[in-house]
Amino acid sequence: MLVARGARLIQADHIAHELMQPGQPVYEEVVRHFSRSILNPDGSVNRPKLAEAAFSPDQTGATRIGELNAIVHPAVIRHEDEWMEAEGRRDPRVIAVVEAALILEAGAADRFDRLIVVTCSEDQRMKRYAQRLKIDGLRDHSLPWSESSITKISRSLAVASTIFFALTCSFLPDMRSNVSSTSSE
Repeated sequence: MLVARGARLIQADHIAHELMQPGQPVYEEVVRHFSRSILNPDGSVNRPKLAEAAFSPDQTGATRIGELNAIVHPAVIRHEDEWMEAEGRRDPRVIAVVEAALILEAGAADRFDRLIVVTCSEDQRMKRYAQRLKIDGLRDHSLPWSESSITKISRSLAVASTIFFALTCSFLPDMRSNVSSTSSE
């Protein structure tokens, strides 16, 4: 919607994918921390294996997602900052949009003039998550956790995120309806 109105967009997830390519410093650090067992035969990161290594709880119930985020987030944020500076030099009146799911969790919210958080239904979140992992539904055996645990996490995050985001955001569109009604908000 914003790009259609002239804004420029960068997506944090795409940056993270680029930074996890063989030869990149983030790739090297992730492999050092999580071992070569997260790699495909061609040496690229197998994202479902990395997700399993990061999100699966150990014997104490702890996960390694914080460890992964500590490697990836600073590099993604640096890349975003460089991109925003370059866009600003190219056009000082540009509206630069950073699409990132974890802006608040990464402690990066103060870098932006405005925050827009888009909400949607739990079913939509689950479908998008499955699409992102390129799996056919959430009952796929490649998931490192059960559907019920994802549903519980999704529900608790949705409530906590909506409350937190509503307190910190400039704009909170609701994507449960269609795009045209959201666009008019």
